Amino acid sequence: MKKFIFLFSVTLISLFFFSFNEFIKSSSKNAKIAGINQQPTLKGTYKRTTWGLYTAFEFKGKSTVIVHSMKLEFVASYKIDDGFIRIEDGNSGMILLEMKNSTTLIGRGVAKGTYKK
Repeated sequence: MKKFIFLFSVTLISLFFFSFNEFIKSSSKNAKIAGINQQPTLKGTYKRTTWGLYTAFEFKGKSTVIVHSMKLEFVASYKIDDGFIRIEDGNSGMILLEMKNSTTLIGRGVAKGTYKK
């Protein structure tokens, strides 16, 4: 009888640790998946520090940006890809910005220059 109680206790303890370990694995996996699906967003206006074609980028919402160019402005959508921001106007136009830090964007190509928040 003592052997039976001992074996039963060991089995229960083993099941408890196995279940707890599986719970921890699934929780961390769900956290990683949630982190992958979340795209960083930008907020606020970044203004050009020198002369150039684009004077400012005003980020609104999760994927909307207002691009200020000289005295014109147009609305476009943006995507963040590994520290780079691709702004697409729906036609063939595209602007590329690099995120240097939270207050500075570096323009590439036609948007060449530095933009500060």
